[in-house]
Amino acid sequence: MGVLRVNVEFGPPRDHLLRIDRYMRGIGFLRDDDLEQISNPFSKETVWSGLWLGQCAAECEEVQALVFTVLEPELLPGSIGSKQAGKTLVTAFKRFESIVAVNQEGPSRSRALPIQSLCLNWVLRKLVCSAKPDWFASSIVRLLVITLFFLRAEASAQHPITEKGPTTNVSSFGAKCDGTTDDTAAFQAAANAARDAFRTGQTSQVLTFPMRGCVIGGQITLYSGTHLRGGGTILVPVQRGHTLYTQNSDDVSITGVNIVVIKPGVGGPDTAAIAWYAVGDSSLHTSFYVQKCNVRNSGWGILAVYNNGTGSLTDVDISDNIVTSDEVYTNGDGIHVAGKVSGIKIHDNRVLNRGDAGIALTSEFTNGERYVLSGAIVSNNILLEDRVGLDDSGATDAVWRGNHVRATIVPRVSPQNPAFRQIFYGRTYPTGVQTLNNDFTSGDNSGASATVKIDPMNPGQTRWPDLHSSFEKNVIHGPNAPLYIRGSGLSVKDNTFSNGGAFIIDYDGSADQVATSNIELGTNKWLAPGSIRFGRGCGLYSNVHLQPQSGHNPLHYENLPCIGKQSFTPADDSPKGKH
Repeated sequence: MGVLRVNVEFGPPRDHLLRIDRYMRGIGFLRDDDLEQISNPFSKETVWSGLWLGQCAAECEEVQALVFTVLEPELLPGSIGSKQAGKTLVTAFKRFESIVAVNQEGPSRSRALPIQSLCLNWVLRKLVCSAKPDWFASSIVRLLVITLFFLRAEASAQHPITEKGPTTNVSSFGAKCDGTTDDTAAFQAAANAARDAFRTGQTSQVLTFPMRGCVIGGQITLYSGTHLRGGGTILVPVQRGHTLYTQNSDDVSITGVNIVVIKPGVGGPDTAAIAWYAVGDSSLHTSFYVQKCNVRNSGWGILAVYNNGTGSLTDVDISDNIVTSDEVYTNGDGIHVAGKVSGIKIHDNRVLNRGDAGIALTSEFTNGERYVLSGAIVSNNILLEDRVGLDDSGATDAVWRGNHVRATIVPRVSPQNPAFRQIFYGRTYPTGVQTLNNDFTSGDNSGASATVKIDPMNPGQTRWPDLHSSFEKNVIHGPNAPLYIRGSGLSVKDNTFSNGGAFIIDYDGSADQVATSNIELGTNKWLAPGSIRFGRGCGLYSNVHLQPQSGHNPLHYENLPCIGKQSFTPADDSPKGKH
């Protein structure tokens, strides 16, 4: 039992687990597997964690002390300055590099965390157990937690990643990776050699680079059959274009790469950390994977676009990545797939502080050609403080499932801050969309700015097609306008409105006068007083069915007679309200 005593001593007490779980899930820094190592005190991983934390307790205690030193200026004026404490904290983490060497013996599980990450896990949990709730409203505390989490993820990514095929380290082409020398030319020389080798033997080539800081001042172009494996960090002093770029390629993957941008680009989607593009292409491309990468402060994050050519791209996997901005609501989209792309899986990513969409799927209209995105599953992602959370702009046959989207800070640009939107874009209606089991919270969604917006309106339209879409089993936190819908062919049921608010069912009331039709409004749960609102244009509703709602709070109904006998009549056991 000695080992277990060590584990308990250097981990949070069992009675704090639920508190940690609730808070870390609430702010999005915790997934189902994050507490696995301490939730079962008899697991091999837990015992192993306790052993190593016991051996490295002094270092963990030092980091904890430094964490609270950074927090202290927020509470006690005159204490050590935040910048000085932050620098000391970074220095302490650098010292851990010598400790990582002990991580040669451990559980066989491939996702076992190195000692750096174990310590960071422990410090983050200690921070949550000890902190006052109002600390986390502070900008410096939010930045600190993001920084800690990024460092934790960076440490987690530093596992040797095995891959079949010839392996070449960029050091062989002169890369210094000393944190000062620009290694762009050496990286590109290695990428060119991988291209030539693949063309000769049709065998995928693996490129690796040292687990240190490699300065990249330009663009690295990767080619078909190239698998870039990280561990170290790419440092971008000034972002003038894409950092890792591939064009008209097949079988390209980027795994475990950390990219830190000091001065992000302002060229929109032309300044992404990782980008796949089609240019004048006619081929059917396949296999673009970006996994377990950490992208910090890039103009755009991870991008895949097919909007130039007659071919397509299929089999895209973007998973287990972290994409962040250093300041809330800055830079462009975190993850964006656009154009004629299919077979898309975007899952288990964490996207924070982006100035546009956290994750976006879009169809495109370019040079008179329409490029329709179809067939995507976006699941189990965590998005925090992004100006737009999940964005379906003309994407078809998409499934948005099990995502956690939360934005609580009022946007500086406008109050529009949707957690999810499904809209017409790229001359394409977003049809065949399923939105299931998500958790949505927006910022100050006052007025017509909804937490969730399903609005396929196309200016100048005379009709809209059947969306064949469903919005089911989601939880919406939005006290003013949690949900806004209009269109045709939509099912809304089994959702929970945790803060009440107005559920608005609208129509196209412009000069085009297009009716909302074929809408099934099933039973939803209301945990606070709210309202269901129809517009005054009674002639612009057709075949709209409203079922009784559940909950013990009163509901207000506006213009209910507009859907006439298509609706229920509130009875004694139904939510009360005017109609």
